[in-house]
Amino acid sequence: MGVRLFTVLIVVLGAAMSLARVAPDADILPNGKTLVINGIDALSIKTSAGGMTPEERVAVVAKALAGFKRGQTVRVVADPGLRVALQDATIVTITVAEAKAQGKTPEILADEWSKSINKALYVPPIVVLNEQLDLIFGKSQSVRLIGSLARTAEVRIEPAGSVEVSRKGFDLVVKPVEMGEGQIQLIVGETSWSIPFTVMAYAANLPQTLQVEVTGNPAPKELVIEAIRGAMSTKLEAFGLASVRFNLPTIDSIMPGQNKVIQVPTSVESLGYAPSSGLVNVVIRNLGGGRVFEDSLWYSNEPENVKETGQLYYARLTTDSPNRLLWHHCNKTRNPMVVQYVLVNRSDVDARVWLVDGDPAPNLD
Repeated sequence: MGVRLFTVLIVVLGAAMSLARVAPDADILPNGKTLVINGIDALSIKTSAGGMTPEERVAVVAKALAGFKRGQTVRVVADPGLRVALQDATIVTITVAEAKAQGKTPEILADEWSKSINKALYVPPIVVLNEQLDLIFGKSQSVRLIGSLARTAEVRIEPAGSVEVSRKGFDLVVKPVEMGEGQIQLIVGETSWSIPFTVMAYAANLPQTLQVEVTGNPAPKELVIEAIRGAMSTKLEAFGLASVRFNLPTIDSIMPGQNKVIQVPTSVESLGYAPSSGLVNVVIRNLGGGRVFEDSLWYSNEPENVKETGQLYYARLTTDSPNRLLWHHCNKTRNPMVVQYVLVNRSDVDARVWLVDGDPAPNLD
């Protein structure tokens, strides 16, 4: 066992030493008002000084650090003036105005800057912050890399073409191209790092807009609520075996000719897809309508005494031909029964059905 452990130790140390030999001492990048060292935001400058803008001051700091060698450290020097220095060379001078803009005393700001610069200078040559990437199809995501090799490491994709990767500073910008799983490999010499990824689509693309029509003078709120529920169940576009949850706001009746937009907070989940949440805008229009003269009477009376569940009546609706349904049955079972109306559209064209409540209430005759 001792020999095996020794062998592994030699391999690991050998890889680390090899990586250290090819790694530059530091990768320093001025980014506007922020100084980025090895992928870490080391400091930000907010004020002008010496005739230079904050951006120009950051560029000067980056140039002053260009000669950094491992083994050197950044420290605070207080004479003359309060400065942050690399060895004996000034990197940046701490001004009272800058300290005030940062909400700190000059001494505290100088100490924080020196520590943050040192910490950024001595990170490993390359560090991958993301253990796993959960990507949404069609939506790019940035991945920050840290280390002096972060911007020069070779990038390989497995499987090839599943994602597109571009660089933006110390960030990898990952754009999903195909659904599925894979990995991004970062390669330096014989050493590599992997970032596994999964590409999924949202269970539903939100927001969506649904159209609903109701009738009535006015259309009662109960009808409006059921119309919204029906639209959410049948018209909402989702992927896979989706589970849809939504919360209805306060609903009022709608007058004839009136249109309303009801915003419904919605969340959708589906196996193999990323959860999505957002608003569904349900546009409700009341077509109005009222009592009309019917062309025929449908009379449901067979059997009059209902002793078991089953179909009571069947008829076919004809376009633009109103019908009145009168049913006359008596429940002869020992339990309450529910009468259910089922409308079946057997064509490939959407059908609009107008329902008007009858005037009389149920009678025990």
